[in-house]
Amino acid sequence: ATQREKAIFTIIFMIWGIGKAVFSLFEAQYAQVFGFYLVEILFSNVLNVCIFVIYILKTRSEISRADRIFKVIAENATDVIFYYTLGDQKGFSYISPSIERMTGHPPAAFYGNPKYYYELLDSSDYHQADEIFEGRNTEASPATYILTIYHKNGKRIYGEITVTVIMEGEEPVAIEGFIRDITITKLAEDELQASRKSRELLLSYVSHELRTPITSILGYVSALKDGTIQEEEDVRKAMDIVINKSITLERLINDLFQLSKLETKQFSFRFQKMEALDLTIGLINKYSMDIEKGNLKLKTKIDYGVLSEVFLFVDPERIEQVYANLISNAIKYTKPGDRLLLQFLTDKKKENMLIHISDSGIGIAKADIPYVFERFYRAESPPEIRNASSSGLGLTICKELVEAHGGSISVKSRVGKGSTFSVKMPIYSADQIQQIEGKEISDAQRENPDRG
Repeated sequence: ATQREKAIFTIIFMIWGIGKAVFSLFEAQYAQVFGFYLVEILFSNVLNVCIFVIYILKTRSEISRADRIFKVIAENATDVIFYYTLGDQKGFSYISPSIERMTGHPPAAFYGNPKYYYELLDSSDYHQADEIFEGRNTEASPATYILTIYHKNGKRIYGEITVTVIMEGEEPVAIEGFIRDITITKLAEDELQASRKSRELLLSYVSHELRTPITSILGYVSALKDGTIQEEEDVRKAMDIVINKSITLERLINDLFQLSKLETKQFSFRFQKMEALDLTIGLINKYSMDIEKGNLKLKTKIDYGVLSEVFLFVDPERIEQVYANLISNAIKYTKPGDRLLLQFLTDKKKENMLIHISDSGIGIAKADIPYVFERFYRAESPPEIRNASSSGLGLTICKELVEAHGGSISVKSRVGKGSTFSVKMPIYSADQIQQIEGKEISDAQRENPDRG
Protein backbone atom coordinates (compact mmCIF):
# COMPACT_ATOMS: atom_id res chain seq x y z
CA ALA A 1 0.00 0.00 0.00
CA THR A 2 1.05 3.60 -0.62
CA GLN A 3 1.84 6.08 2.15
CA ARG A 4 -1.39 7.96 1.46
CA GLU A 5 -3.48 4.79 1.78
CA LYS A 6 -1.73 3.90 5.03
CA ALA A 7 -2.47 7.39 6.42
CA ILE A 8 -6.18 7.13 5.50
CA PHE A 9 -6.53 3.72 7.18
CA THR A 10 -4.72 4.99 10.29
CA ILE A 11 -7.13 7.94 10.62
CA ILE A 12 -10.14 5.63 10.12
CA PHE A 13 -8.90 3.30 12.89
CA MET A 14 -8.31 6.27 15.22
CA ILE A 15 -11.80 7.61 14.57
CA TRP A 16 -13.25 4.15 15.08
CA GLY A 17 -11.30 3.75 18.36
CA ILE A 18 -12.33 7.17 19.70
CA GLY A 19 -15.92 6.69 18.52
CA LYS A 20 -16.08 3.31 20.18
CA ALA A 21 -14.96 4.78 23.52
CA VAL A 22 -17.35 7.76 23.31
CA PHE A 23 -20.34 5.65 22.28
CA SER A 24 -19.68 3.30 25.20
CA LEU A 25 -20.22 6.24 27.59
CA PHE A 26 -23.39 7.29 25.79
CA GLU A 27 -24.65 3.74 25.86
CA ALA A 28 -24.28 3.69 29.66
CA GLN A 29 -26.51 6.77 30.07
CA TYR A 30 -28.79 6.53 27.08
CA ALA A 31 -29.32 2.83 26.53
CA GLN A 32 -32.77 3.54 25.17
CA VAL A 33 -31.41 5.42 22.11
CA PHE A 34 -31.52 3.00 19.21
CA GLY A 35 -29.47 5.30 16.95
CA PHE A 36 -26.28 4.65 18.88
CA TYR A 37 -26.48 0.96 18.00
CA LEU A 38 -26.82 1.82 14.31
CA VAL A 39 -23.78 4.09 14.43
CA GLU A 40 -21.73 1.36 16.12
CA ILE A 41 -22.80 -1.15 13.46
CA LEU A 42 -21.79 1.36 10.78
CA PHE A 43 -18.34 1.80 12.34
CA SER A 44 -17.92 -1.99 12.55
CA ASN A 45 -18.76 -2.39 8.85
CA VAL A 46 -16.35 0.41 7.92
CA LEU A 47 -13.67 -1.38 9.92
CA ASN A 48 -14.41 -4.67 8.14
CA VAL A 49 -14.20 -2.96 4.76
CA CYS A 50 -10.85 -1.44 5.74
CA ILE A 51 -9.51 -4.83 6.83
CA PHE A 52 -10.71 -6.37 3.54
CA VAL A 53 -9.06 -3.60 1.51
CA ILE A 54 -5.82 -4.06 3.45
CA TYR A 55 -5.93 -7.78 2.68
CA ILE A 56 -6.48 -7.09 -1.05
CA LEU A 57 -3.60 -4.58 -1.13
CA LYS A 58 -1.30 -7.03 0.64
CA THR A 59 -2.27 -9.81 -1.75
CA ARG A 60 -1.71 -7.50 -4.73
CA SER A 61 1.69 -6.58 -3.35
CA GLU A 62 2.67 -10.25 -2.95
CA ILE A 63 1.45 -11.05 -6.47
CA SER A 64 3.38 -8.09 -7.84
CA ARG A 65 6.53 -9.23 -6.03
CA ALA A 66 6.10 -12.80 -7.28
CA ASP A 67 5.52 -11.45 -10.79
CA ARG A 68 8.76 -9.43 -10.61
CA ILE A 69 10.68 -12.49 -9.38
CA PHE A 70 9.23 -14.63 -12.15
CA LYS A 71 10.05 -12.00 -14.75
CA VAL A 72 13.64 -11.74 -13.55
CA ILE A 73 14.02 -15.52 -13.65
CA ALA A 74 12.30 -15.91 -17.03
CA GLU A 75 14.11 -13.04 -18.73
CA ASN A 76 17.53 -14.16 -17.54
CA ALA A 77 17.08 -17.90 -17.95
CA THR A 78 19.14 -19.72 -20.56
CA ASP A 79 16.23 -22.04 -21.31
CA VAL A 80 13.20 -20.74 -23.19
CA ILE A 81 9.99 -20.68 -21.13
CA PHE A 82 6.66 -20.51 -22.96
CA TYR A 83 2.90 -20.67 -22.42
CA TYR A 84 0.77 -21.60 -25.42
CA THR A 85 -3.01 -21.16 -25.31
CA LEU A 86 -5.30 -23.60 -27.12
CA GLY A 87 -8.91 -23.23 -28.19
CA ASP A 88 -10.28 -20.23 -30.09
CA GLN A 89 -7.43 -17.91 -29.01
CA LYS A 90 -4.66 -20.29 -30.05
CA GLY A 91 -1.14 -18.88 -29.85
CA PHE A 92 1.76 -17.96 -27.60
CA SER A 93 0.57 -16.06 -24.53
CA TYR A 94 4.14 -15.83 -23.27
CA ILE A 95 7.59 -16.73 -24.50
CA SER A 96 10.74 -15.65 -22.70
CA PRO A 97 13.32 -13.30 -24.30
CA SER A 98 15.89 -16.13 -24.34
CA ILE A 99 14.17 -17.37 -27.51
CA GLU A 100 15.98 -14.61 -29.40
CA ARG A 101 19.35 -15.63 -27.99
CA MET A 102 18.68 -19.25 -28.91
CA THR A 103 17.13 -18.81 -32.37
CA GLY A 104 17.65 -15.21 -33.49
CA HIS A 105 13.85 -14.66 -33.66
CA PRO A 106 12.31 -12.08 -31.25
CA PRO A 107 9.36 -12.98 -28.97
CA ALA A 108 7.11 -10.53 -30.81
CA ALA A 109 7.29 -12.69 -33.94
CA PHE A 110 5.80 -15.64 -32.03
CA TYR A 111 2.95 -13.60 -30.56
CA GLY A 112 1.76 -12.62 -34.02
CA ASN A 113 1.71 -16.11 -35.55
CA PRO A 114 0.44 -19.26 -33.75
CA LYS A 115 2.57 -21.47 -36.04
CA TYR A 116 5.69 -19.37 -36.14
CA TYR A 117 7.59 -22.38 -34.84
CA TYR A 118 7.56 -23.58 -38.47
CA GLU A 119 10.23 -20.91 -39.12
CA LEU A 120 12.64 -22.76 -36.81
CA LEU A 121 12.12 -26.32 -38.01
CA ASP A 122 12.70 -28.50 -41.04
CA SER A 123 9.46 -29.44 -42.80
CA SER A 124 10.02 -33.08 -41.79
CA ASP A 125 9.50 -32.05 -38.13
CA TYR A 126 6.23 -30.13 -38.68
CA HIS A 127 4.06 -33.14 -37.78
CA GLN A 128 5.80 -33.65 -34.44
CA ALA A 129 5.67 -29.91 -33.69
CA ASP A 130 1.92 -29.87 -34.37
CA GLU A 131 1.51 -32.75 -31.95
CA ILE A 132 3.25 -30.66 -29.30
CA PHE A 133 1.43 -27.39 -29.88
CA GLU A 134 -2.02 -28.87 -30.42
CA GLY A 135 -1.94 -30.73 -27.11
CA ARG A 136 -2.46 -34.15 -28.65
CA ASN A 137 -0.17 -36.07 -26.33
CA THR A 138 -2.22 -35.62 -23.16
CA GLU A 139 -1.58 -39.12 -21.80
CA ALA A 140 2.22 -38.69 -21.61
CA SER A 141 2.15 -35.23 -20.08
CA PRO A 142 4.72 -33.98 -19.22
CA ALA A 143 6.44 -35.20 -22.38
CA THR A 144 9.91 -34.53 -23.78
CA TYR A 145 10.85 -34.17 -27.44
CA ILE A 146 14.14 -33.52 -29.22
CA LEU A 147 13.88 -31.43 -32.37
CA THR A 148 16.42 -29.95 -34.75
CA ILE A 149 16.11 -26.16 -34.63
CA TYR A 150 17.65 -23.75 -37.12
CA HIS A 151 18.96 -20.40 -35.96
CA LYS A 152 18.09 -17.40 -38.08
CA ASN A 153 21.69 -17.37 -39.36
CA GLY A 154 21.35 -20.99 -40.56
CA LYS A 155 23.22 -22.66 -37.70
CA ARG A 156 21.69 -25.94 -36.59
CA ILE A 157 21.05 -26.60 -32.92
CA TYR A 158 19.30 -29.38 -31.01
CA GLY A 159 16.45 -28.41 -28.69
CA GLU A 160 14.97 -30.54 -25.91
CA ILE A 161 11.33 -29.48 -25.50
CA THR A 162 9.50 -30.49 -22.32
CA VAL A 163 5.77 -29.72 -22.31
CA THR A 164 2.85 -30.14 -19.94
CA VAL A 165 -0.72 -30.04 -21.22
CA ILE A 166 -3.08 -28.08 -18.96
CA MET A 167 -6.56 -29.58 -18.81
CA GLU A 168 -10.00 -28.26 -17.87
CA GLY A 169 -12.09 -31.34 -17.37
CA GLU A 170 -11.26 -33.52 -20.36
CA GLU A 171 -10.33 -30.65 -22.69
CA PRO A 172 -6.75 -29.35 -23.16
CA VAL A 173 -6.76 -25.57 -22.76
CA ALA A 174 -3.08 -24.63 -22.77
CA ILE A 175 0.49 -25.89 -22.95
CA GLU A 176 3.35 -24.79 -20.77
CA GLY A 177 6.90 -25.86 -21.17
CA PHE A 178 10.50 -24.97 -21.77
CA ILE A 179 13.11 -25.48 -24.49
CA ARG A 180 16.71 -26.34 -23.60
CA ASP A 181 19.67 -26.13 -25.97
CA ILE A 182 21.32 -29.57 -25.80
CA THR A 183 23.53 -29.16 -28.88
CA ILE A 184 26.82 -29.78 -27.06
CA THR A 185 25.44 -32.87 -25.30
CA LYS A 186 23.85 -34.21 -28.49
CA LEU A 187 27.02 -33.72 -30.54
CA ALA A 188 29.04 -35.45 -27.83
CA GLU A 189 26.60 -38.37 -27.87
CA ASP A 190 26.72 -38.51 -31.67
CA GLU A 191 30.51 -38.46 -31.61
CA LEU A 192 30.55 -41.28 -29.06
CA GLN A 193 28.10 -43.27 -31.12
CA ALA A 194 30.13 -42.60 -34.28
CA SER A 195 33.25 -43.77 -32.48
CA ARG A 196 31.52 -47.00 -31.48
CA LYS A 197 30.22 -47.49 -35.00
CA SER A 198 33.69 -46.84 -36.39
CA ARG A 199 35.13 -49.49 -34.10
CA GLU A 200 32.40 -51.97 -35.02
CA LEU A 201 32.84 -51.30 -38.74
CA LEU A 202 36.59 -51.71 -38.49
CA LEU A 203 36.22 -55.03 -36.65
CA SER A 204 33.65 -56.15 -39.22
CA TYR A 205 35.94 -55.23 -42.10
CA VAL A 206 38.93 -56.87 -40.44
CA SER A 207 37.12 -60.16 -39.88
CA HIS A 208 35.76 -60.03 -43.44
CA GLU A 209 38.87 -59.16 -45.43
CA LEU A 210 42.02 -59.90 -43.47
CA ARG A 211 41.46 -63.62 -43.14
CA THR A 212 42.53 -64.50 -46.72
CA PRO A 213 45.96 -62.78 -46.88
CA ILE A 214 46.82 -63.85 -43.32
CA THR A 215 45.96 -67.47 -44.12
CA SER A 216 48.11 -67.32 -47.26
CA ILE A 217 51.06 -65.79 -45.39
CA LEU A 218 50.86 -68.38 -42.61
CA GLY A 219 50.67 -71.20 -45.13
CA TYR A 220 53.81 -70.20 -47.01
CA VAL A 221 55.77 -69.33 -43.85
CA SER A 222 54.87 -72.71 -42.31
CA ALA A 223 55.93 -74.49 -45.51
CA LEU A 224 59.27 -72.67 -45.48
CA LYS A 225 59.80 -73.41 -41.80
CA ASP A 226 59.07 -77.15 -41.91
CA GLY A 227 61.05 -77.65 -45.14
CA THR A 228 58.13 -78.47 -47.41
CA ILE A 229 59.51 -75.87 -49.83
CA GLN A 230 63.24 -76.49 -50.32
CA GLU A 231 64.20 -75.66 -53.89
CA GLU A 232 65.90 -72.26 -54.12
CA GLU A 233 63.60 -71.07 -56.90
CA ASP A 234 60.50 -72.22 -55.01
CA VAL A 235 61.76 -70.53 -51.82
CA ARG A 236 62.28 -67.28 -53.74
CA LYS A 237 58.77 -67.44 -55.21
CA ALA A 238 57.30 -68.23 -51.80
CA MET A 239 59.11 -65.25 -50.24
CA ASP A 240 57.85 -62.99 -53.04
CA ILE A 241 54.30 -64.15 -52.37
CA VAL A 242 54.68 -63.53 -48.63
CA ILE A 243 56.07 -60.03 -49.29
CA ASN A 244 53.26 -59.20 -51.74
CA LYS A 245 50.63 -60.52 -49.34
CA SER A 246 52.15 -58.47 -46.52
CA ILE A 247 52.03 -55.33 -48.68
CA THR A 248 48.41 -56.13 -49.53
CA LEU A 249 47.68 -56.61 -45.85
CA GLU A 250 49.24 -53.27 -44.91
CA ARG A 251 47.34 -51.47 -47.67
CA LEU A 252 44.10 -53.14 -46.66
CA ILE A 253 44.51 -52.15 -43.00
CA ASN A 254 45.17 -48.53 -43.99
CA ASP A 255 42.14 -48.51 -46.30
CA LEU A 256 39.92 -50.06 -43.66
CA PHE A 257 40.96 -47.54 -41.06
CA GLN A 258 40.45 -44.62 -43.43
CA LEU A 259 37.06 -45.86 -44.62
CA SER A 260 35.76 -46.42 -41.10
CA LYS A 261 36.75 -42.84 -40.21
CA LEU A 262 35.13 -41.44 -43.35
CA GLU A 263 31.85 -43.31 -42.90
CA THR A 264 31.49 -42.14 -39.30
CA LYS A 265 32.42 -38.51 -40.11
CA GLN A 266 35.55 -38.63 -37.94
CA PHE A 267 38.01 -37.96 -40.76
CA SER A 268 39.82 -34.63 -40.65
CA PHE A 269 40.15 -32.38 -43.69
CA ARG A 270 42.28 -29.31 -44.32
CA PHE A 271 40.17 -27.30 -46.71
CA GLN A 272 41.69 -24.30 -48.45
CA LYS A 273 40.98 -21.91 -51.27
CA MET A 274 42.54 -23.02 -54.58
CA GLU A 275 42.36 -21.73 -58.11
CA ALA A 276 40.89 -24.55 -60.20
CA LEU A 277 43.66 -24.27 -62.80
CA ASP A 278 46.39 -24.62 -60.14
CA LEU A 279 44.83 -27.87 -58.94
CA THR A 280 44.57 -29.11 -62.54
CA ILE A 281 48.20 -28.40 -63.46
CA GLY A 282 49.42 -29.93 -60.19
CA LEU A 283 47.54 -33.20 -60.74
CA ILE A 284 48.63 -33.57 -64.37
CA ASN A 285 52.30 -32.88 -63.65
CA LYS A 286 52.44 -35.16 -60.64
CA TYR A 287 51.04 -38.26 -62.35
CA SER A 288 52.12 -37.87 -65.99
CA MET A 289 55.22 -39.99 -65.31
CA ASP A 290 53.07 -42.86 -63.95
CA ILE A 291 51.01 -42.74 -67.13
CA GLU A 292 54.17 -42.82 -69.25
CA LYS A 293 55.49 -45.84 -67.30
CA GLY A 294 52.20 -47.57 -68.05
CA ASN A 295 52.92 -47.04 -71.77
CA LEU A 296 49.66 -45.20 -72.36
CA LYS A 297 49.13 -42.39 -74.86
CA LEU A 298 48.13 -39.37 -72.79
CA LYS A 299 45.77 -36.74 -74.13
CA THR A 300 44.48 -33.77 -72.18
CA LYS A 301 41.68 -31.29 -72.62
CA ILE A 302 41.79 -28.28 -70.29
CA ASP A 303 39.50 -25.25 -70.21
CA TYR A 304 42.33 -22.85 -69.29
CA GLY A 305 40.29 -19.64 -69.61
CA VAL A 306 37.49 -20.59 -67.24
CA LEU A 307 39.56 -22.63 -64.76
CA SER A 308 41.93 -19.71 -64.20
CA GLU A 309 39.01 -17.54 -63.09
CA VAL A 310 37.20 -19.84 -60.64
CA PHE A 311 38.02 -21.19 -57.19
CA LEU A 312 37.55 -24.43 -55.28
CA PHE A 313 37.41 -25.02 -51.55
CA VAL A 314 39.21 -28.34 -51.21
CA ASP A 315 41.69 -30.42 -49.30
CA PRO A 316 44.33 -30.84 -52.07
CA GLU A 317 45.82 -33.95 -50.49
CA ARG A 318 42.45 -35.75 -50.48
CA ILE A 319 41.58 -34.73 -54.05
CA GLU A 320 45.01 -35.98 -55.10
CA GLN A 321 44.22 -39.28 -53.39
CA VAL A 322 41.03 -39.61 -55.46
CA TYR A 323 42.84 -38.68 -58.68
CA ALA A 324 45.73 -41.10 -57.97
CA ASN A 325 43.32 -43.98 -57.38
CA LEU A 326 41.42 -43.33 -60.63
CA ILE A 327 44.66 -42.98 -62.64
CA SER A 328 46.00 -46.20 -61.08
CA ASN A 329 42.83 -48.08 -62.05
CA ALA A 330 42.95 -46.68 -65.59
CA ILE A 331 46.55 -47.85 -66.01
CA LYS A 332 45.77 -51.25 -64.47
CA TYR A 333 42.85 -52.03 -66.77
CA THR A 334 44.17 -50.54 -70.04
CA LYS A 335 46.53 -52.31 -72.40
CA PRO A 336 49.94 -50.71 -73.12
CA GLY A 337 49.80 -48.47 -76.19
CA ASP A 338 46.13 -47.52 -75.69
CA ARG A 339 45.03 -43.97 -74.95
CA LEU A 340 44.12 -42.16 -71.72
CA LEU A 341 42.15 -38.92 -71.99
CA LEU A 342 42.11 -36.43 -69.08
CA GLN A 343 39.58 -33.59 -69.21
CA PHE A 344 39.40 -30.66 -66.79
CA LEU A 345 36.32 -28.56 -67.56
CA THR A 346 33.35 -26.76 -66.01
CA ASP A 347 29.65 -27.29 -66.55
CA LYS A 348 27.63 -24.87 -68.70
CA LYS A 349 26.58 -22.70 -65.75
CA LYS A 350 30.13 -22.68 -64.35
CA GLU A 351 28.80 -23.97 -61.04
CA ASN A 352 30.94 -27.12 -60.92
CA MET A 353 34.38 -28.27 -62.00
CA LEU A 354 34.39 -31.53 -63.94
CA ILE A 355 37.27 -34.00 -64.06
CA HIS A 356 36.85 -36.83 -66.60
CA ILE A 357 39.34 -39.73 -66.72
CA SER A 358 38.66 -41.84 -69.82
CA ASP A 359 40.54 -45.00 -70.69
CA SER A 360 40.17 -47.42 -73.58
CA GLY A 361 40.53 -50.50 -71.42
CA ILE A 362 38.41 -53.57 -70.78
CA GLY A 363 35.41 -51.62 -69.48
CA ILE A 364 32.85 -52.60 -66.86
CA ALA A 365 29.83 -54.80 -67.41
CA LYS A 366 26.49 -53.02 -67.25
CA ALA A 367 25.39 -55.25 -64.36
CA ASP A 368 28.45 -54.24 -62.32
CA ILE A 369 28.22 -50.46 -62.78
CA PRO A 370 25.68 -49.77 -59.96
CA TYR A 371 27.96 -51.52 -57.44
CA VAL A 372 31.49 -50.36 -58.30
CA PHE A 373 31.52 -47.78 -55.49
CA GLU A 374 30.36 -50.24 -52.84
CA ARG A 375 32.92 -51.56 -50.34
CA PHE A 376 34.66 -54.83 -51.19
CA TYR A 377 32.96 -55.06 -54.60
CA ARG A 378 35.19 -56.34 -57.37
CA ALA A 379 33.93 -56.61 -60.93
CA GLU A 380 34.95 -59.66 -62.92
CA SER A 381 38.28 -59.11 -64.73
CA PRO A 382 40.45 -61.27 -66.99
CA PRO A 383 42.97 -63.30 -64.94
CA GLU A 384 45.96 -61.64 -66.59
CA ILE A 385 45.08 -58.18 -65.25
CA ARG A 386 43.35 -59.11 -62.03
CA ASN A 387 45.39 -57.50 -59.28
CA ALA A 388 45.63 -59.50 -56.07
CA SER A 389 46.66 -56.38 -54.13
CA SER A 390 43.31 -54.67 -54.69
CA SER A 391 41.36 -54.23 -51.47
CA GLY A 392 38.05 -53.50 -53.15
CA LEU A 393 37.87 -50.27 -51.11
CA GLY A 394 39.58 -47.74 -53.38
CA LEU A 395 36.48 -46.49 -55.21
CA THR A 396 34.46 -46.53 -51.98
CA ILE A 397 37.03 -44.23 -50.37
CA CYS A 398 37.04 -42.01 -53.49
CA LYS A 399 33.26 -41.64 -53.25
CA GLU A 400 33.41 -40.72 -49.54
CA LEU A 401 36.18 -38.16 -50.13
CA VAL A 402 34.44 -36.48 -53.07
CA GLU A 403 31.10 -36.30 -51.24
CA ALA A 404 32.87 -34.73 -48.25
CA HIS A 405 33.77 -31.89 -50.65
CA GLY A 406 30.11 -31.45 -51.61
CA GLY A 407 30.69 -33.19 -54.95
CA SER A 408 29.86 -36.46 -56.65
CA ILE A 409 31.59 -39.23 -58.60
CA SER A 410 30.12 -41.41 -61.36
CA VAL A 411 31.16 -43.83 -64.09
CA LYS A 412 30.12 -44.63 -67.64
CA SER A 413 31.48 -47.74 -69.27
CA ARG A 414 31.05 -50.38 -71.98
CA VAL A 415 32.72 -53.75 -72.01
CA GLY A 416 35.68 -53.71 -74.39
CA LYS A 417 35.33 -49.95 -75.03
CA GLY A 418 36.75 -48.46 -71.84
CA SER A 419 35.47 -46.44 -68.89
CA THR A 420 35.05 -42.79 -68.00
CA PHE A 421 35.12 -41.82 -64.32
CA SER A 422 33.78 -38.32 -63.66
CA VAL A 423 34.33 -36.19 -60.57
CA LYS A 424 32.18 -33.10 -60.01
CA MET A 425 33.10 -30.48 -57.40
CA PRO A 426 31.35 -27.18 -56.63
CA ILE A 427 32.91 -23.88 -57.72
CA TYR A 428 32.93 -20.91 -55.33
CA SER A 429 33.50 -17.21 -55.72
CA ALA A 430 36.22 -15.57 -53.64
CA ASP A 431 33.51 -13.90 -51.49
CA GLN A 432 31.75 -17.23 -50.85
CA ILE A 433 34.99 -18.85 -49.71
CA GLN A 434 35.71 -15.90 -47.44
CA GLN A 435 32.28 -16.33 -45.84
CA ILE A 436 32.84 -20.09 -45.40
CA GLU A 437 36.25 -19.52 -43.80
CA GLY A 438 34.83 -16.81 -41.55
CA LYS A 439 31.99 -19.10 -40.43
CA GLU A 440 34.45 -21.92 -39.69
CA ILE A 441 36.60 -19.59 -37.59
CA SER A 442 33.53 -18.35 -35.73
CA ASP A 443 32.31 -21.91 -35.08
CA ALA A 444 35.76 -22.93 -33.89
CA GLN A 445 35.87 -20.01 -31.47
CA ARG A 446 32.44 -20.91 -30.07
CA GLU A 447 33.53 -24.50 -29.55
CA ASN A 448 36.93 -23.51 -28.09
CA PRO A 449 36.57 -20.00 -26.61
CA ASP A 450 39.96 -20.23 -24.87
CA ARG A 451 41.66 -20.31 -28.24
CA GLY A 452 40.46 -16.78 -28.96
